[in-house]
Amino acid sequence: MLEGTTITIPILTRDVPGFYDFEGWYKEAALTNKWKADDTVTDNITLFAKWTPLKTKGENGTGGGKIFYVDPEGFTFYQTATDTVGITCYYLEAALSGLNGSVWANGRAYIGTEKELGTGRRNTGLCMNESVFTYYAPRYCYNYTGGGKTDWFLPSLDELNQLYINRAYVGNLGTNYYWSSSDDVNPALVWVQHFSDGAQLPTSKGTAWYSRPIRAF
Repeated sequence: MLEGTTITIPILTRDVPGFYDFEGWYKEAALTNKWKADDTVTDNITLFAKWTPLKTKGENGTGGGKIFYVDPEGFTFYQTATDTVGITCYYLEAALSGLNGSVWANGRAYIGTEKELGTGRRNTGLCMNESVFTYYAPRYCYNYTGGGKTDWFLPSLDELNQLYINRAYVGNLGTNYYWSSSDDVNPALVWVQHFSDGAQLPTSKGTAWYSRPIRAF
């Protein structure tokens, strides 16, 4: 900008609807000295835009849980058991309570589920489509309706790991083993994570462990 120029400062928007809030223009890259409308231009200057997430870890999610994962660029999320094309989500939130001391299932069917972040809802839906066995932990999370939302699910292994890493933002998790929705190639086993040391391992579907519903938005 040239000295003596009268400027109108634009209000910006980004191609990430619902995630970022434009906080204002700043005079340096460190974003500490905010530009004011009545500031005088005396030389060529460069202004820096500051963006802030609308929500952060530890805040309440739209389902009444606690946000434990934030991705500013968004991640691909599969909503149903049959989805091959996902939607973009930016947050994962965990329910404030869960199911304690329940088996995963009463049988050994291999669902063939995935471990990646964004696949937990699809995994859980695959369990609901299986009619031979009863899936206790997945069904509890699938049927959970906290905050009036009906899109809760049992986390995939990678989603569960994010819950472990960020467990302080959620609270009330303890140091138990938690079920994921990620099946193992051995039909008798499914992956769990120990919330005392973060260890992940496949274990018997008939063992009584803990479950915590999560959802994406």
